[in-house]
Amino acid sequence: MSLIGIWKQIEPPSLEEEDVYLKFESDGILIYQAQLKEKIQQSNLAYKVVGNCIVSDQPSKPKQESTEFFFENDDVLVLIHDGSQTKYFRQSQQS
Repeated sequence: MSLIGIWKQIEPPSLEEEDVYLKFESDGILIYQAQLKEKIQQSNLAYKVVGNCIVSDQPSKPKQESTEFFFENDDVLVLIHDGSQTKYFRQSQQS
């Protein structure tokens, strides 16, 4: 299974009524996007996979973050960061 593609957050539900997406590209770019009613917030990060962790870094504020991940099935990605679990559903396998 591959991280490459677009993933939409499904759990926990957003309190802000926003849709959250992660787009993992094959060239090591990760795009985090939160779509609010009136606005889109986006962060561009660099990432690499080390074992069962995604190590990401935001070039504008350099600091590596490590997030554990696993696949619940082919279309559900689970991320664990600072003890919190978030689930994403695969929207697309294209990068």
